[in-house]
Amino acid sequence: MQFWVSRVNIRKYIYNVRATNIQILLYTSGNCTALFREGPVSDPRARQPKNESCSHHPKSYKNAVQRSGEVMLVYTTRMLWHLAMGFIKAPKVTTVRRSADLAMRCSPLDIDTYFHMNNAQYLRVSELARWRIFPATGIFGAVWKQKLMFLAVEQNITYLKPIAAFQKYVVSTTCDVYADDKWLYYEHIFLQHPDEVPKDKEPKVFAKVNLRAVMKLPDGKTVKVRTCAGIV
Repeated sequence: MQFWVSRVNIRKYIYNVRATNIQILLYTSGNCTALFREGPVSDPRARQPKNESCSHHPKSYKNAVQRSGEVMLVYTTRMLWHLAMGFIKAPKVTTVRRSADLAMRCSPLDIDTYFHMNNAQYLRVSELARWRIFPATGIFGAVWKQKLMFLAVEQNITYLKPIAAFQKYVVSTTCDVYADDKWLYYEHIFLQHPDEVPKDKEPKVFAKVNLRAVMKLPDGKTVKVRTCAGIV
């Protein structure tokens, strides 16, 4: 068996199929044999040079690009809605963990072919939670005036239990700034919704996301977080 991935236009394909597994299937179901190839050695296609151009089907490519744009449009709309809601009604901060808890539901936009939340959607929902609490952090004004860039440097996720389609859950978000005053450390914990937690039981933990971010000016200079937020 031979299996290899061509580097030809690989960035373009990753950009357009990163949203859902459905988009990946849309590409590989076409004529794009240079992207993924698997077959016996006797297969004449396997003897073709690895640096060949990708002969994808124009219609499949066009449909995938169109769907990618639709996905990004929907996500941008959700992001703007959460940002607006953050101004209208600031999330409550718990006294125990100093976390902002946001109740959500697994919508049809979040599920995959297994009818549970797609693994990539956990990161997107985490970003929506950050947009929701952004107005309450005290740095939104500085970000707007100085045109600061919020850059995610590192993030990791641990999947523990699946979130079923239409299931309610809570995203518990904490944000810490340490002595170096350079990094923002976010932690997003996906928890079972209180309405579904049995009496005298702890809520289930579905997943944990940890993110390290930094704020920079357009010229690339790093901004001190506490100074930006007005915390001295």
